[in-house]
Amino acid sequence: MILPKFGPGNSVVVSPDQALAKKLSRWLERAGHSVSNAPDGKVLKSTLEARLPDVVFIDLGATDPTGIDLLRIAKGVHPSVPVVAIATNTDTELVVAAMQAGAYDYLPTPVEETKLITTAKNAMSHKQLSTRVVTLEREARGEGYAGMVGRSKVMKLLYRQLDRVASSDITVLIHGESGTGKELIARSIHENSSRASGPFVAINCAAIPENLQESELFGHEKGSFTGASSRRLGKFEQADGGTLFFDEVAELSASLQSKLLRVLQEKTFQRVGGAQDITANVRVVAATHRDLAAGVESGAFREDLYYRMAVLELEVPPLREREGDQALLAHMFLEELAENQGQSEKSFSVDALAALVHYRWPGNVRELQNAVQRASVLADTDVISLADFPRRIAQALEDREAQETFSPDGGYGADPQPEAQSVEAGTGGQATQAVPLPASWSLADLEKEAILQAYHRTGGNVSKIARDLGISRAALYRRLRDYGLR
Repeated sequence: MILPKFGPGNSVVVSPDQALAKKLSRWLERAGHSVSNAPDGKVLKSTLEARLPDVVFIDLGATDPTGIDLLRIAKGVHPSVPVVAIATNTDTELVVAAMQAGAYDYLPTPVEETKLITTAKNAMSHKQLSTRVVTLEREARGEGYAGMVGRSKVMKLLYRQLDRVASSDITVLIHGESGTGKELIARSIHENSSRASGPFVAINCAAIPENLQESELFGHEKGSFTGASSRRLGKFEQADGGTLFFDEVAELSASLQSKLLRVLQEKTFQRVGGAQDITANVRVVAATHRDLAAGVESGAFREDLYYRMAVLELEVPPLREREGDQALLAHMFLEELAENQGQSEKSFSVDALAALVHYRWPGNVRELQNAVQRASVLADTDVISLADFPRRIAQALEDREAQETFSPDGGYGADPQPEAQSVEAGTGGQATQAVPLPASWSLADLEKEAILQAYHRTGGNVSKIARDLGISRAALYRRLRDYGLR
């Protein structure tokens, strides 16, 4: 008999019966899954907080806690994850209770291998289809995702990732350059999660003096230090039942990193000057524009805290990589200005819109919004011209046009093409010797060669490659995949 394989994925098997758990795990692994075992509720909760499974199998015969309690724990951490209950044919009432508690399906004991694999495959397909339907509905309406605007491929990929992340309760670390909208991403995770009715509390770690960080996070008791005239609740207590967003988490002091790690592990804390343990039901989402992996290597950020916060990492693409979204966002900002100011809506001239598309936007979406606001104020008519934008944006269009202008010898650009090219091969940006390259090589060939050399020179250290070459990690990952290195 040939058993079906359903590709890579991961399952969690929950049963106090070690023999049953071992058998189910063996069958699932043979079908292509990675499997985690959770013999009790405590292990189940910690396992689910550390990963986002594709399907969870729960033995309803468990008694401490009960199978139904285990099911509720699983759905509480990951509301959208399919849960398959396992019970005997005579436990009809128990199965009905499980289905009412949110189980996707159930398997009768003794479990058959073929039935197990088929049920797992159907559960995965169901979850993927549900996620896809939600995504397609948003795309069909042109609404993006939870207030975010963008139709580029990289943003659609981000939306699909957010659909999976939002339905779970795991810790998320958001990477992205300044101005890319990391807090908007964090808010979308909160608003599309089971915690949407709870508070969303944000803390900018870079804006708080080091000596006040602990009080801001955990609160303080009256008289605990000079100026503490009354009890104050910290961000953790304020976010109880909701989401706590750490913006620029890399700026946390070393001492607070240690205390935060303890809170994330033990779920309790004390106010400054207090002796009572306080528990807060909080989901943590963090963001940074820095390379935290490099911070771990340099000792600036705790390695154990990094792995605790980076259970799942999201990369927010910079605006220059969001093909087609520049114009879409610019028009949206114009519409918002017209609505807020009660004026007629303006439009962009052709060359102004072209400049917005070709400019690289080092300040990302925030810079684009400021540029549109400035141009709208300076424009004398309802048509915003290129002259209404800062000179650096107009220069981007001029540079582009210069590159696309044919030279007399039939090539692109003003300078004649040399018969041969060379690159400076070195380490850490220090040139050592010129390496001859074929005259037919394009700029893309040169880029590929530079990345391949950096990859082998650094032993595949993505953070160092991105830093040395001056490109984002998201762009580097895509190129490494294209070159077969990821």
